[in-house]
Order: sequence, then C-alpha cells, then structure tokens
Amino acid sequence: MVDRRVVVRISGAMALGGALLVGGPASAEEPLTWTVTVAGKAVGERTLEVVEAGRPGRTVRVLDMRTTLDGSVVGQPLDYRQRIDGVAGRTPASFHAVIVEAGEPRELQAQYSTIGWTITRVDRRQSTTVDADAGRIAMSTVDLFDPGNRTPLGRFETVGMLSAETGDVWEGKVEPLGHRTVTIAGQKVGVDGWSWTTPEGKHEFWYDPQGVLVRYATRVLGIKVEGLLTAPPPPGPDDFPVRAGRADVDIEDLG
Repeated sequence: MVDRRVVVRISGAMALGGALLVGGPASAEEPLTWTVTVAGKAVGERTLEVVEAGRPGRTVRVLDMRTTLDGSVVGQPLDYRQRIDGVAGRTPASFHAVIVEAGEPRELQAQYSTIGWTITRVDRRQSTTVDADAGRIAMSTVDLFDPGNRTPLGRFETVGMLSAETGDVWEGKVEPLGHRTVTIAGQKVGVDGWSWTTPEGKHEFWYDPQGVLVRYATRVLGIKVEGLLTAPPPPGPDDFPVRAGRADVDIEDLG
C-alpha cells in the first residue's frame, strides 16, 4: 500500500512540470523542526519532512517544508507564512513555494534542468516567467535545508543562489567558519559552519557530519532571524552504540 501523504506530495511536484514515476516503496526520514528567533525571542518555527521514493538507482527526495513567523520586531508586526513542496535527486531541488506575507499571497515556482532554471513568480497583480542559465544559479535556499543535498555549500568559493522566499538571485562569497559544538536538549552536537555573504548581509549555516542543518542565521523580510533544531539530529548510518564490557578469556596450554 502506498502512503497517501506521498501521493499528495508527488502530485504537487508533478505540477512543476516534471513527471515523477514511483516504482518502489517510500520511506520517510525523521522530521526536522527549527525554532526561529529574532534577537533571542522565539517568533516561530520551520519544519521539514523528507520522503524518499522511487526505485533503486532512481531515488528522489520529496520535500515538505513549512515556515511560520508571528510576532513583533521593534514594535512592527511580523506575519509570514511559507509552504514549500519540492523534489530533489542528484540535482538541486525543483519546488513550488506559497508565501503569505502580512496577508498578501504570492507564489514562486522553480524548475531545474541541466540546461538551466525556469522561474515563475505570481502575485495578485501579475505572473512573470524567466529562464536562467544553470551556471548562474547553482542551488536555491531550499537545498540549504535538505539533508540529502548533493551540492553542499562548502563546495563553493562563490555561489549564485535562488531565494525561495523572494525569487531573487544573489551571488555571494562562501567562507568556512570552522568547527564548534552546539548543545541541543542537553546533548552536544559537533557542527561545521560556512558563511555566505550577499548584498543583504552575512548568512551562516552550521551542519552536522550527516549534512543536517543544525543552526542558521539569515534574513527574512530584511530582519535577521536565527534557527536552531529543537532536538538533536537523528543518528547517521555509522552511529550505533558500542557495548563495552569484560570479556572472558580461555587459556590453553600449547606445550
């Protein structure tokens, strides 16, 4: 029996213009949730659920990411909602984003191919579609949150990135931030960080060894926001408990 949630998400992904053929069972990874703060004050959360589907050698990741920000900053209301449905494989994610900012809705559709990107922006006034060369845009902000992303930020010295929040494309310098330890729910998690500098400012992203984004600092609506996982990242395939105990030793006389 096919998981009904997978059917819904695949149908949404097909609306992006690509056909997705599921030839085997689907498997869901543990959902990830980040608490979003502004100046140390919790203002919302971001969640990501990833479902792997396909057949051996043709597996894709179906992404469902939602962001809710609700609060006030310097006396100004902060009201932001976003839902992203995406599909990623060995290439950057194609996605459909629905955004409601202060009651105003808009949509962003981005379809990736080896030739380039087709990007459509829709609001209450108009709909515009542009094509962009693959050499100009290496990834989108959706890929920053995808644990299975095959083109991690650390591979670049400079990178052109499509914003799933605004539809803008920014090119910025990428620099390593080194290694640090982050404590989540009393558990210490080792992470490596990279910064990405754009005309909007400096953005930081910290990942565990499995590629899970643990902590980040970026901008939404021009406001610096920070995100931190609410629970330690799920263990990777090489993480397993080792039982240490006293072993019995038999000694035999070989003489």
